[in-house]
Amino acid sequence: MQRVMAAVMGSGVCMVVLLGAYVAKRKLGIDVFPGRDMLPDAEIKAAVLGTLALLTLPLR
Repeated sequence: MQRVMAAVMGSGVCMVVLLGAYVAKRKLGIDVFPGRDMLPDAEIKAAVLGTLALLTLPLR
Protein backbone atom coordinates (compact mmCIF):
# COMPACT_ATOMS: atom_id res chain seq x y z
CA MET A 1 0.00 0.00 0.00
CA GLN A 2 2.86 2.37 0.79
CA ARG A 3 4.36 1.81 -2.65
CA VAL A 4 1.06 2.67 -4.31
CA MET A 5 0.72 5.87 -2.29
CA ALA A 6 4.34 6.81 -3.04
CA ALA A 7 3.75 6.25 -6.75
CA VAL A 8 0.57 8.34 -6.72
CA MET A 9 2.22 11.17 -4.81
CA GLY A 10 5.32 11.00 -7.00
CA SER A 11 3.30 11.21 -10.18
CA GLY A 12 1.36 14.14 -8.71
CA VAL A 13 4.60 15.97 -7.92
CA CYS A 14 5.88 15.33 -11.46
CA MET A 15 2.63 16.67 -12.92
CA VAL A 16 2.85 19.84 -10.82
CA VAL A 17 6.47 20.40 -11.88
CA LEU A 18 5.65 19.90 -15.57
CA LEU A 19 2.61 22.15 -15.34
CA GLY A 20 4.68 24.82 -13.59
CA ALA A 21 7.33 24.64 -16.30
CA TYR A 22 4.68 24.95 -19.01
CA VAL A 23 3.05 27.95 -17.33
CA ALA A 24 6.45 29.61 -16.90
CA LYS A 25 7.23 28.97 -20.59
CA ARG A 26 3.99 30.65 -21.63
CA LYS A 27 4.38 33.60 -19.25
CA LEU A 28 7.99 34.25 -20.29
CA GLY A 29 7.21 33.78 -23.98
CA ILE A 30 9.91 31.15 -24.47
CA ASP A 31 9.71 29.67 -27.95
CA VAL A 32 12.05 26.72 -28.47
CA PHE A 33 11.20 26.41 -32.17
CA PRO A 34 10.26 29.88 -33.43
CA GLY A 35 7.26 29.88 -35.75
CA ARG A 36 6.14 26.36 -34.82
CA ASP A 37 3.51 25.58 -32.21
CA MET A 38 4.90 22.46 -30.58
CA LEU A 39 2.41 22.42 -27.68
CA PRO A 40 -1.29 22.87 -28.50
CA ASP A 41 -2.33 25.41 -25.87
CA ALA A 42 -6.09 24.89 -26.20
CA GLU A 43 -5.85 21.12 -25.72
CA ILE A 44 -3.45 21.44 -22.78
CA LYS A 45 -5.73 23.98 -21.10
CA ALA A 46 -8.75 21.69 -21.60
CA ALA A 47 -6.82 18.72 -20.15
CA VAL A 48 -5.73 20.72 -17.10
CA LEU A 49 -9.26 22.01 -16.47
CA GLY A 50 -10.66 18.49 -16.91
CA THR A 51 -8.15 17.09 -14.44
CA LEU A 52 -8.98 19.80 -11.92
CA ALA A 53 -12.68 19.04 -12.36
CA LEU A 54 -12.04 15.36 -11.64
CA LEU A 55 -10.00 16.18 -8.55
CA THR A 56 -12.74 18.36 -7.10
CA LEU A 57 -15.54 15.78 -7.44
CA PRO A 58 -16.97 14.75 -4.09
CA LEU A 59 -16.21 11.11 -3.32
CA ARG A 60 -18.99 8.90 -1.95
